[in-house]
Amino acid sequence: MSFSKNTRDFTFSRSVVHGALATYIETGQSVKNPVQCLDISIDNEEGDKWINTFGSSVIVLKSKTQLNTSTGTDGIVPGSTESNYALIEKSDFNFIYIECTTEGSSYFDCVFRKIARNGMFVLTTSDDPALYGRPPEPALRCYGGLISRTFYAPELAVRLVAAAMAR
Repeated sequence: MSFSKNTRDFTFSRSVVHGALATYIETGQSVKNPVQCLDISIDNEEGDKWINTFGSSVIVLKSKTQLNTSTGTDGIVPGSTESNYALIEKSDFNFIYIECTTEGSSYFDCVFRKIARNGMFVLTTSDDPALYGRPPEPALRCYGGLISRTFYAPELAVRLVAAAMAR
């Protein structure tokens, strides 16, 4: 079985996301039942896994799919060909998963407006040039800070993203 580079990049993070959603459903922290999930990923594979694993505990809206895709017990999975930003603005979601290959900071405003109380937001990125620290201007523009060349630069990048989310 061959995997594309993007699939290999996200294998670990997708496993963590799946576990986080399972725990979120199990603990009952969601204000909506069933949990309303939004899957904005490269191949929408996660949304299909959630439906197969959690069944009627989740309602999944996937991006960039054909409408009326047949899976699960209901036979219909809602999908959309709208832009990701328009899709986020459609409704309040309990669980938002965004898998991007560019800068993730562009999603912060619309996600934090539409995430429900006690909701979860998961953002994975494999190639955010702003977090590499060369040149420093993208990090300053996207996240409001600079990453210097140190041995703990990855930790600085995580802290910079968390600070941007808090703002």
